[in-house]
Amino acid sequence: WSGKFTGAEAFDGPEGAFHAAVTGRFRRHYEEPSEAFGPAELELSVTAQGAIDRFRLARSSGSERNDQAILVAAQRVQSEGLGVTPPEERGRIVTVRF
Repeated sequence: WSGKFTGAEAFDGPEGAFHAAVTGRFRRHYEEPSEAFGPAELELSVTAQGAIDRFRLARSSGSERNDQAILVAAQRVQSEGLGVTPPEERGRIVTVRF
């Protein structure tokens, strides 16, 4: 793992800022295990009001411990809220890559 969440570089302006805010929330809650693992993807369904409606692990990292760490972080972010609304206040699916 590169030590960074990825994906925000694909966006400029409000989309990039929104994606950066979402991944920033995950940085606070994600606890990386010490074992080796591959890349993973988490999909979030975000409402127009900025709430996480649901989430799923779209791509496993190959490590059960890491996958669980990702899902625990997602649960914490869902409980805490994103603190931002999507651009144009339109619901969307957001992918966070680990």
